[in-house]
Amino acid sequence: REGVLVGKRYGSADAVKAGMVDDECDMERLEGMAENFAEAGLADNLGLASFDASSFRQMKIELYTDAYRALALGTVDAEPESRL
Repeated sequence: REGVLVGKRYGSADAVKAGMVDDECDMERLEGMAENFAEAGLADNLGLASFDASSFRQMKIELYTDAYRALALGTVDAEPESRL
């Protein structure tokens, strides 16, 4: 959430700890590791176990309040209602 809403930057070790990425490696091993993940079918096996569509929707609404209101309500005349 912090990465999306406030632009928090993560180093590779912190991204692994936060569950944002599966592993870290140096550039020399990157291609080989990517091939191994692809061959293992990792993307198919994840099943989006921790994806919460309602939380994702709410974050997008907060990020793009004016666009959301224009599309959902047909107006942008009032002040934004973002909680940020």
